[in-house]
Amino acid sequence: MMSIVQEVTVDATIEPTPTRTDAPVAAPHELLSALAGVPDMPAAAAPRPRVTITPELTAGRSDDELYRWALELLDDRDPRAAVTLLEGLLGRARADDPASVSAIRRELVRAYYHSAALGRALDLGREAVAADPVDADLLVLVARALQRLARHDEARALVPQIAALLGPDHEATRLLRDRQR
Repeated sequence: MMSIVQEVTVDATIEPTPTRTDAPVAAPHELLSALAGVPDMPAAAAPRPRVTITPELTAGRSDDELYRWALELLDDRDPRAAVTLLEGLLGRARADDPASVSAIRRELVRAYYHSAALGRALDLGREAVAADPVDADLLVLVARALQRLARHDEARALVPQIAALLGPDHEATRLLRDRQR
């Protein structure tokens, strides 16, 4: 294979940019009046208000609707409201619909974690991992909860299992390993 090397000569003469000293400086009140016509940020950029879950809000809604609503609340960064919905759903699912327990439990662990209810996240996460030991997302949440609780030895013990499920180069595995140092 032949490689081609090309020499390039660059003229690096840089002249300073002249500064304008004759430009008028606007007074603060002039800047404010100039901004008066600029529209505010769109409503979509404003954070949504927190939701208080009441029995009136949940009455007449199916469990599927409540579950989707809880996921929306998690996506909208309102995990405490999601916890309220998911706790009710989990109680009913354990009694009436064992097939949906796993999905509800996983999202409830996530909601507990993001609402800083780390003890609850850890307890329910361990229960969920015992039921489904190959759920890497749950293992990562349990390990992160342990780290946030400063129980680093216990979190470190989960890293090989997570690496076996996700791979040693997966982002979650690397982050857990890096936070151990």
